[in-house]
Amino acid sequence: MSRLDYVIIVIEAAWYPVFLVMVMIVVHLVTQHRENKYRLALGDVVLDLKDMIFQEEIKVVQEELTKQSELTLTGLLTYAPTAEDYTHVVDMLVKLAKNRVAEDRVLIHKSTNEVEIANLIQVISNWSEDPELHKEIFSYAFRKNMDMRVIQGLFAQQAAMGNVIALGDNAIVITDDFTGNPPTNVSPINSGLEGSEICFLISFIKKENYDAWRKENEPKEEENEEA
Repeated sequence: MSRLDYVIIVIEAAWYPVFLVMVMIVVHLVTQHRENKYRLALGDVVLDLKDMIFQEEIKVVQEELTKQSELTLTGLLTYAPTAEDYTHVVDMLVKLAKNRVAEDRVLIHKSTNEVEIANLIQVISNWSEDPELHKEIFSYAFRKNMDMRVIQGLFAQQAAMGNVIALGDNAIVITDDFTGNPPTNVSPINSGLEGSEICFLISFIKKENYDAWRKENEPKEEENEEA
């Protein structure tokens, strides 16, 4: 064997492992590329399936909402409004009243003797002043079969907390004057017709006069005839 042949054999022996490693790397890269393509393709399929399921869920929800929003006479008699329903409509009423108060569109009846008669603010909102809000309030209360007495009571609570007109530091809202007719109130919501109105009443006195007012107006217990 010549020296040249020996050198060639040594070179081939040295590079053969390198060649094998390179081949393995190439095979690995090709395989990884194919796997990535498969993963991408599979990912696209999964995304398509998710989108189909999502669209189907939207369709079901829309159908259910359409069914729920359909007006029926039975619904007007039997639907049981939730606490959230009442909160929503009262929040809208508070907003409506505050809109008119912000414009000073009110009537005020000041008392000359708070111990006997409380002060009264009357707020009237005409349909034309807030048509969209008027419509939304009526439609919501109408379709949800709401009890007006509950709405009136909740509105009075909001007024008493100063959420309609701020109380300041020396005023209290009267929500019960012992007559059976709430002095702080909102008129019945029974018309969705243009030209209708919603009226709000807020009765109030100075804090310092409340005890005397209550003593004057609270019904007295009947004295025992057999004293």
